[in-house]
Amino acid sequence: MNGEEYVSFQSIRDLAGISSREKLFFYLSEIYKDLSNRSVRTKKVSQGISLLIFVEFMKIPIFLCERLFAAFDANKDEYLSKEEFVLNLCKLYTGDFKTTLRIVFNLLDIDGSKFLTKSNVKLILSHLPLSSNSESHNALYRFQIESLKSIDEIIQSSFDKKEILNFTDFVDVTENKRSEIYFLIISFLY
Repeated sequence: MNGEEYVSFQSIRDLAGISSREKLFFYLSEIYKDLSNRSVRTKKVSQGISLLIFVEFMKIPIFLCERLFAAFDANKDEYLSKEEFVLNLCKLYTGDFKTTLRIVFNLLDIDGSKFLTKSNVKLILSHLPLSSNSESHNALYRFQIESLKSIDEIIQSSFDKKEILNFTDFVDVTENKRSEIYFLIISFLY
């Protein structure tokens, strides 16, 4: 990525028509009602939004959707409560840098160890679309990985000599050294 490229959270919010956090909260609350009703029809009990319903709603690759679901499911009961669904999506789409960085970290923390490993980050990044010169669906994403080889380069330079990163390390790397991991994931989710 070139130095002049950056993500303007406000411009994304403007494009998405998100004029206020309160309106987004109300909108997502209405979506939650609908999605939880679908879960009731499949399970006969209202426990929240199931992974299957979340995958249908998000319309992103299943593995990445599963990781996002896991990052949102704070109590690990395999359902998203209204609070988990609405508040986390509000944080994702209207949160500040540190808030969205936490969501990305949790998405990358596959085993829930509170640490990122090179192999887990590589697994997640390999599920993102690669850059393409064609007019394909992949061309819709602003920040894309150029090749599978570039994933290794990004990871190596981000981790430097460390084998694992905790959240503090991840913040430091993203703010001061390399931000591609964060921007690739957040741009894909947006």
